[in-house]
Amino acid sequence: MTMLFNKYRDAAVIVILSLLCWGRLIGLEGMWQDDWAWTWHYFGSSSLSEFIEPFKNMGHIIVGYIDYALVMMLDVLSGKAPGMWHTAMFLVHTLNALVLYYIIKLICNNNNTLPALCVAALYLVSPAVNNLYLMVQISYELLVFFYLLSLLLTVIAVKTVRFRAIYYLLSVCFAAISMSGLESFIALEFSRPLLICYLLTEGKKGNLPLRFKNIFLFSAPFLAVAFVLIIKRLSFVPEGGYTGYNELQIFSLEGIVDTLGLLLLSLKHLFIQSWKLGIKRIDNLSVISIFFILAAMGAYAGLFIIRKSRVFIASETDRIEKKNLKLLALYGAAILLLGLLPYNVVGKYPVYGLDSRHATIAKVGYPIFAISLFYLTATWSIRIKKALPLIFGALLFAGLVSSHATIDQARQDWEHQRSIWWQFIWRAPDIKPNTFMIIDMPWSEAPGGGSYVLPPAMNLAYASSRDKTEIFSHYAYELRNAFRTDETNYRAIYDKDVVEFQSYRGLMRFYPKNLIAASYQDGYLYINDEIKEPGYSEWSDVEFMISNAARDRITYEDTRSNFPYRWILGPEPEHDWRYYYQKANALSGRNDYHEVVRLFDEAQKAGYDLSTILPQNLMPFIKAFYMTGDVNKGGHLFDK
Repeated sequence: MTMLFNKYRDAAVIVILSLLCWGRLIGLEGMWQDDWAWTWHYFGSSSLSEFIEPFKNMGHIIVGYIDYALVMMLDVLSGKAPGMWHTAMFLVHTLNALVLYYIIKLICNNNNTLPALCVAALYLVSPAVNNLYLMVQISYELLVFFYLLSLLLTVIAVKTVRFRAIYYLLSVCFAAISMSGLESFIALEFSRPLLICYLLTEGKKGNLPLRFKNIFLFSAPFLAVAFVLIIKRLSFVPEGGYTGYNELQIFSLEGIVDTLGLLLLSLKHLFIQSWKLGIKRIDNLSVISIFFILAAMGAYAGLFIIRKSRVFIASETDRIEKKNLKLLALYGAAILLLGLLPYNVVGKYPVYGLDSRHATIAKVGYPIFAISLFYLTATWSIRIKKALPLIFGALLFAGLVSSHATIDQARQDWEHQRSIWWQFIWRAPDIKPNTFMIIDMPWSEAPGGGSYVLPPAMNLAYASSRDKTEIFSHYAYELRNAFRTDETNYRAIYDKDVVEFQSYRGLMRFYPKNLIAASYQDGYLYINDEIKEPGYSEWSDVEFMISNAARDRITYEDTRSNFPYRWILGPEPEHDWRYYYQKANALSGRNDYHEVVRLFDEAQKAGYDLSTILPQNLMPFIKAFYMTGDVNKGGHLFDK
C-alpha cells in the first residue's frame, strides 16, 4: 500500500489541488456565451451537416463535431445533469495537468519529480484559465489534451534507448487532430524541434551534425503536416459572419509592427490583466472565506511539506543541467508565444490572451517557462533559492483564491441570467412569433455583457418544438449593444419591417415593429410603460424605445403547456416577491383580479414584510384590490 501511495503520490496531489481550485465547478448550473448559442443552434438544426456548417465557415470542423456530441448528450439527458458541462470541464482540465506532469517528469529524467509537480500545479492555477466565459468550451480543452498526449508520446518514443515507432506514429496522429481542430496548434508545431533537440542532446556530447540530422528527421512529419494545414488554411475563405477575417498582415513592415504590438498586448493581458481581474473579483466578494485560506495552505502543504526531505533545487548529483534548463525555458516561451501569435497575424478583430481561446493554448507554455526560469534563478544565490518556494506558494495562493472568485462570479452571472428569463416566463405565459425584446440595464446588473446570451435563451424558453420557425423566431438584445447594423443612427432601423445580418451561425433577423421594451433594475424585470427611470442609457433612448413598443406581443390566454426546452434555463428560482410581482402582472393581463388578490394572500402567508418592497412593485396588487371592490385594503396598501 505504501509503495502504491509513493508511486501515485504526485498524481494524488495534482487531483487534490485541482479539487481545491476548481472542484466547485461540478456544482455549477447553466451555460455561458458560445455554449448557449451552439445549444440553440443545435435545436434549430435538422441534421449533423447543418449543425457543422458554421464550423466549416470558420475552419473549425473538428470543434464542431465535438460540440455536436456534447450538446446531443445534453439533449438526451434533458437537463437531468445540470452540471454536466462544468464536470466535463473539470475532468478534462485535471487530466491535462496530469499529462503535463508526466511529460515534464520524463523530460527531466531524474529522481526529483518536484519540477514536474510545480509545472502541473502552476498550470492548474494559471490566471489564463480564470475566465469562465470561455472556459467551459470543452472542445478546446480536448484539443489541448490531444496536443499534450502527442507531446507525451513523442517524449516516450524519442527518449528511450530503442526508438518506439508505434508511439511516434500515434504522436503524429494526435498532433494532426489538434492542428486540424484549431490553427494555433499549427503554430505550436514549430516549437516541437526544440523539444526533440532537448531530448536528443540531454547529457550528450559530440557528433553535432548527426544530432541535427536526427532532430530534423524526428521533426519532419510534424512540420510536414503543419505546412500542409497552413497552405490549406491560407487558401480557405471564411464565409458568413467571418468573411474577410483571416487577412494576413505580416507581409508588410506595417503588418509586422502591428502584429508585434498585438502580441505584446496579448502577453500583457495574459500575465497582468488576468491577475487584475482575479483581484477585482476577490474585492467583489463580501468575505474571503476561510476555505480559501485553508485551500491555499493545503496546496502549499501538498507540494512542499509532503516533500520535507527534499529541497526546492535538487542536489548536485541530481540537478538538471543549466544548459538543458535554458533549452526547456526557451521551449516553454516558444509555446507561449506561438500559442498567442496566429490570431494576431490573421485576426482583424483580435481578442487578447484573457478572453480568447488562444489563452487556452498559451497556458501550456506559461508554467514550463516559469518553472524553468525559477530553477535557473535558484542557482544564482542561496537567498533566491530560499525565496522561490515562498514566491511559488504565493502564486498558488493567488491562483486558488482567484479561481474561487471566478467560479463565484460565474454562479452570479448564471443566477442573474436565470432571474431575467424566469421573470419573463412568469410575466409572459407565451409570446407571439417574431417578438423582439430589448432590455435596458445598468452595467452593475449585466455581468458578462448580458447581450450575447439573450437570443438563444429566449427562443429555447418559448419553443414547443424543434421547428426552425420557433427556434429562431424571437430575438432579444441588451440596449447598449443594440442595433449594431447602424452605428451612427440606430433609431433609423425602426423604419424597417425586418433587419437581417450575417453572424457566423448564419442569417439573423429581427422585427423592430414587434418590440417589447424591458428594463432590468434592482433585480426586477419591468415591461414597456412600467419603465419610469433609465437603468443605464440616456432617458431619451429609453423613452424612444418605450414609444415604439408593441402592446400586443404577450399572449396571456396561454393554452399551451408544453415547452420542452425550458429545463435548459435551470430549475425555477425560489418564489420571492419578483415571482409574485410578475405573476400578478400576468393575471392582470387576463383581467383575473380575484386571482391576483389570492396571490397576495399567499405572499402574506409566506411572511413578506411589505415595508421592504419598493412601492412600484406593489402596483398590480393595489390595482387588483380596487378592481375587486376592496377599496380599504387597496388604499391601505397604497399608503404603504
